[in-house]
Amino acid sequence: MLSNVLLSDIVTERIKAYIVANRLAPGDRLPNEKELVEKFAVSRTVVRESLKALHMVDVVRIKSGDGLFVGEPSLKSVASHVFYQWKHDARKMRELLDTRIVLEQGAVEMAIRHNDARLIEAMEQWNRRLQAEEVDPDEGDLGFHRALFAATGNGVYAQLSDILTDFFHAPAARGRIAEPVWKDACEEHAEIVAAIRRKNVKVAKQMMALHLETLRAAIPEQRGTV
Repeated sequence: MLSNVLLSDIVTERIKAYIVANRLAPGDRLPNEKELVEKFAVSRTVVRESLKALHMVDVVRIKSGDGLFVGEPSLKSVASHVFYQWKHDARKMRELLDTRIVLEQGAVEMAIRHNDARLIEAMEQWNRRLQAEEVDPDEGDLGFHRALFAATGNGVYAQLSDILTDFFHAPAARGRIAEPVWKDACEEHAEIVAAIRRKNVKVAKQMMALHLETLRAAIPEQRGTV
């Protein structure tokens, strides 16, 4: 006999398959708990475990007293369940930084190809706010990088990159990653934008790598390093 854990995994996949097969969109109503029990011929406990797992990653929204609805999952909601322990692993932190550098170098190239003046201007606006100390340094840097991802014109890529950016700006990570010198950060931001405007991919990528490398020295050698 299959265990409840294995059964809940099967039901989880079948609920996702049901959403796809019926072309349900975010906000559409799903069968209620009783109907799912009957549909999949499993116990109420199994269905509840499946719904709980799907709710955690925003595939299903559970509205108390109203029913079950299709959610709008994001990469961030999934990654948050994977990354939470990595803030205490120096090796993982270095690997994530390497990944972030590659993604952001790709972002500058995509921003150059997309060439949306309005979105590029948004990057400059965040940098001006940072220079004028109108925003907290961490908020200003985060805003600049999010604006860069938006400038790619690729929503999925922006969402993927945003996960890593948020990781390095999260309070738990900030305690482990030293604050950069914000005057230097502003100058680097400006050079990145200037290279994007000139459509100079090579210089834009070099400046982005230089800008992000300042984070590496702040990752302490500790347990989890190999």
